[in-house]
Amino acid sequence: MADPDQVAVDPATGAIYVLSCSQEYAVIKFAGLGDGKEVCRHPFAPVSKKSPPICQMALDASEKPPVLWLTQNNLASNNSIVQQFLRMTDNGASFSKPEDPRSTEISAQHAHDLTVDRRRNELYIRTLGPVWARLEEKTGKITSPEFKLPGLNRPDLGTPVVVGEDGNIYAWSWLQTFSRFDHEGKPLNFPGSGKHQFELPVPMSFMVRGLYVKSADEMYGVVRNLRLDPGSTTGAGGWWTCLNVIGSDGKSKRTIIWECSQGAIVKLDRKGNIYLADMVKPAGRSYPEFFDGKLPLPPAQAVNPDGTGAQANSWLYGSIMKFPPSGGAIWYGPELKDKEGAPNFVRVGEPPAELLAKPKQKMMAHVGYLTRGTAEVQGALWIHFGYSPLTITSRTGNDTCMCEGSKFEVDDYGRVFFPNLNQFRIEVLDTNGNPITRFGSYGNLDSGGKAGKIVKPEIPLAWPVAVATSETHAYIGDSLNRRVVKVRLACAAEATADIR
Repeated sequence: MADPDQVAVDPATGAIYVLSCSQEYAVIKFAGLGDGKEVCRHPFAPVSKKSPPICQMALDASEKPPVLWLTQNNLASNNSIVQQFLRMTDNGASFSKPEDPRSTEISAQHAHDLTVDRRRNELYIRTLGPVWARLEEKTGKITSPEFKLPGLNRPDLGTPVVVGEDGNIYAWSWLQTFSRFDHEGKPLNFPGSGKHQFELPVPMSFMVRGLYVKSADEMYGVVRNLRLDPGSTTGAGGWWTCLNVIGSDGKSKRTIIWECSQGAIVKLDRKGNIYLADMVKPAGRSYPEFFDGKLPLPPAQAVNPDGTGAQANSWLYGSIMKFPPSGGAIWYGPELKDKEGAPNFVRVGEPPAELLAKPKQKMMAHVGYLTRGTAEVQGALWIHFGYSPLTITSRTGNDTCMCEGSKFEVDDYGRVFFPNLNQFRIEVLDTNGNPITRFGSYGNLDSGGKAGKIVKPEIPLAWPVAVATSETHAYIGDSLNRRVVKVRLACAAEATADIR
């Protein structure tokens, strides 16, 4: 046969199984080496013709009769991935009909995007591409198994559901479509425009996270640096911008955070304070103290990942900063920017004199392969280091990507819930930045708490990337385990007193 891709051998019978997905697209069984004759084959077709498939085969010879597992990944016409997963049995002279053994029930998939509508007690979970599941938050009942927002531009490449304080749904879709919908997902015009959509360049990400909405005329957004042409993903200094307040006409009304990366994540509390997660960290500290003595410092400058784990851990860590409603600034050092001059930040006016008069706190930034770039922060009420994952792989002259989107949460009391992926847990701060508690530890798909094959840890997490909270629960998107973990929030001690 031509171009075999993978071979497996049954140690009991000597039967040889060959996978070909370069030309023939088939699984072929041969007799043992003494004979070598073809016994049977099963042809299969690529699930997409845009590109050659990437195929894999696994033989489970412990089963009687033996079982073959097959996967196929293809690039679809819209640049998303289409997949196939099949199981078939070796019946001797033939293979059984391949079947997909997975449940057809709604699945959390990667669970990157979680949003709680606290006013309606609903939870939105992005399941796959532009599809969400909407649940009753208290009961877990799925009310809309395939909740979709119509008319978006490339929703498969990064679209969040953001429930505004006005109760309506806002979505910012790659490349530049900003939309407004009602609770049922029907288009809802912006005030005074007669349209429910406008164009607003969004930073490149498979999980857009730089948006918070108070109302249709007060939307806080991390707007894509306009130096990059629509559709481009690289460019000198192209990944630095500002956090702006956007009006219902799609135009920036004022700048609220002067300089931030285009991967910054934004939340507000009920008092209007601004919480921003970005790629800054305390000067001289590449990762939290937990890793001291376990990991060396990463090289200051590398061409490629060094493979030691130090660079990867440093690259994933950033900080959450709390700013007052008047805003603040993050000044990234010149070594991180365009050598020919200041990048074309999306900003309104100039920084106010009151902000520029405030003390500067010296920080550090790991961006792309530059692990210890300089940065300064002005106007922050507090800064807490330890947010992960928060990655920006850009720097002048390097390719750019920040597609591992993540999310943190600020609840109605100003408490901050955020993932610390590298330590497999969620951490909680009070509104003054003081640590309150943390929960979660490493567990794989078999770890399911009291109901799992492995009962410990109680809250198992493998790759926590998103957290959302209601009045009573926290919801964690664990993309590696492909599930959402629901955790009840309670106090360590409670007391009740009569008031007469």
